[in-house]
Amino acid sequence: MGFVSERLSSQLRAIDAAFQLDSDHYDLANTFTLLFGPNAGVGFNATSVSGSDHDIGPLSEPVKMLWEALLSQALTPPLSKRPAEGTLAHDHLPPLATVGKDLSLIHETLYAELSTGESAIYPLAELAFLAKCSAVLHAHLLHNLLAQSTTLTPDIGYWRDQEISSLKAAYYLLQSLPSRIYHYARLLYAFVQAHQPSRLRPRFSVFSSRLLRRRLTRRTSALGGSTVGLLGISSWNLRDLPTIVEMAKQEIRLKREKLETVRQTQAGSLGLLAVEDLESLHKTASKRKLVAPADDAAALEEAAQETQLSLSKTLALLTGVLEKIQKIEGETSPEEDARYTDFADLEATIATVTVQPIPLLHQQARVIYASLQQLEPTFKRLMRRHGRPSAATRRWVPATTAVFIAYRFGSALALRWDDAKAWAEDLKETAYGFFIEWIVKPIENIYVTVRHKENRLSLTSAGSLTADLESLERMVVDYAKDQGVTDLEKLKLIAQQAQIGDLTVVLQRYAEEIKSPLKNAVSGDLIRALLIQIQKAKVDGEVAIDALDKLLRSNELNFAFLAVTPSLLITWLIGKKLGAVLSGGKEKTKAQVYEYIRGSLRNIDRILNKCNTRNRTSRLPYKAHGLLLCEVYLLRKYVPVITRKHSYRQRFVEDLRELESGFRLEASWIHAESSSHDADGETAETTWTVSQRMETIRRMFRTYPFLRAGA
Repeated sequence: MGFVSERLSSQLRAIDAAFQLDSDHYDLANTFTLLFGPNAGVGFNATSVSGSDHDIGPLSEPVKMLWEALLSQALTPPLSKRPAEGTLAHDHLPPLATVGKDLSLIHETLYAELSTGESAIYPLAELAFLAKCSAVLHAHLLHNLLAQSTTLTPDIGYWRDQEISSLKAAYYLLQSLPSRIYHYARLLYAFVQAHQPSRLRPRFSVFSSRLLRRRLTRRTSALGGSTVGLLGISSWNLRDLPTIVEMAKQEIRLKREKLETVRQTQAGSLGLLAVEDLESLHKTASKRKLVAPADDAAALEEAAQETQLSLSKTLALLTGVLEKIQKIEGETSPEEDARYTDFADLEATIATVTVQPIPLLHQQARVIYASLQQLEPTFKRLMRRHGRPSAATRRWVPATTAVFIAYRFGSALALRWDDAKAWAEDLKETAYGFFIEWIVKPIENIYVTVRHKENRLSLTSAGSLTADLESLERMVVDYAKDQGVTDLEKLKLIAQQAQIGDLTVVLQRYAEEIKSPLKNAVSGDLIRALLIQIQKAKVDGEVAIDALDKLLRSNELNFAFLAVTPSLLITWLIGKKLGAVLSGGKEKTKAQVYEYIRGSLRNIDRILNKCNTRNRTSRLPYKAHGLLLCEVYLLRKYVPVITRKHSYRQRFVEDLRELESGFRLEASWIHAESSSHDADGETAETTWTVSQRMETIRRMFRTYPFLRAGA
């Protein structure tokens, strides 16, 4: 779960502890009596928190509905207190429609029957219900603001990239040309219908300067009296008109500035919601014995008043933030933008809020629910007006170019269809032959080599060398006998020498015979000695070939793998490139994700560094706190990619919790037995200073290798 879910779970637990709605630590029957009074629970028996297994007995319909809503699954914290590592980027919030339905149904049923005006019959029960509903509404508002803020960042970067390049600005004009033509054609048609008599319409000049001037004077811009031109906002001066590219850049700049203003407002709202609501909830959690002193009516009334005041401020805060967001996302002037991005007035308003009647709190919660439903459509309208162009607008130029190229290519292909078919057949046969000859058959050879152990690379037979050696030995021995050697021991020695290539007997006689080559060639043994040496050379060649043959046989499997590896590598590279093209490059490698993490941490460090004033214990301003939460929200999405080695993922999550501290309630605030220590045995802190968070960033860069340059 995301940290919004963690925060909501902590809030709901704190509220349950404050109103004794936790069945693990309190008797729900006693809680029911304290919330609704001693006479409301006749026949009451509560044995389950789910609200479906207890016998409520003869209760009135408002009491029954209110009690079941307090124990409903939508307003009950989940059982798990620690999020799973793989779902850290996702917020699992109760359905907003369920909470809105409960708000409307209970308000209508309760006050339609009681008709109490500005007073409530069951103030504690209604306060508990409204506190839980406000916590869920607050969580949904935070989630929407975080999602919208992270959506704005890419669009702001897109406009900034378009603004710095004249070529890209001109291309943006080309992209938006069809929509501009359609828009201004409608304006011209409406102007003709409104101002020209029907008998003059055929002679109306579409490009009349009078028409343009009259239309432009009616479309004043948001910047101090300038007018909206055909391509952007400019002062209409015929003698000093900006170029088309400059007008496009000005339009791009205004869109970027509008998105940046909205993002600053959303960031300030996030920071304000984080800090102020945390303080209110901490005050509520500190009153967890709220309904304990039943015999002390004054103490009970005082505690209820404090809880009601805290709830009044929380609902006023949500209302003020929603009003700012909805107004800033509309068409506003620069002066209005500056006013909406300033939260001093909202802080002052919240500080002056007094205790509101419970029926009015019901009404405020319903208004907040209705405003939350309109938040997303309003943001979508803002993005349509000021966000980057739609996919169709951005891609119609390359799509049209591709269609034109395809048409030209198709025309040329139609003229040479027979050649194209022949090329296709050749390509098919080439691919098939490559696959069979260089992938299938080498793999089959590897299988045969491993399975059957056949020598498929032999150059000579084993008996050929043996026969030649025996022949050489006989030739040398016979030659020695003819030279008069009769001793058997000497003949045996000569035979052994012949086997290892020693022809001393032959070479000695050959040295004498060669002195008279012609005479000895006819009447001597010169030719016989030469033939014996030829046999010796033949044996030497076979010995060398036999050595090579042994080398080949010992490396036959290596050669088989060497033959198939290049073809497999080429096939894998081609498949990978095709997969990347077809997937559009959506899948990011770990190196890219780590680069994004380093960039996000750099942004956090810049935010903290700007706020690192001389007052080392100062807290983050609202806008800076909101921007930091947006960056942490993005970092949580990258957590599943981080390796589990050396517990890097778990430690990274702990560091992220330190960076977002002051935004989330710890479970240690809920129960008295763990009020001074958290789950790790460390003292729980409500918020961290700027310097502490900067030290956390430095520790992260020291700890994780993937955050260091070159990792």
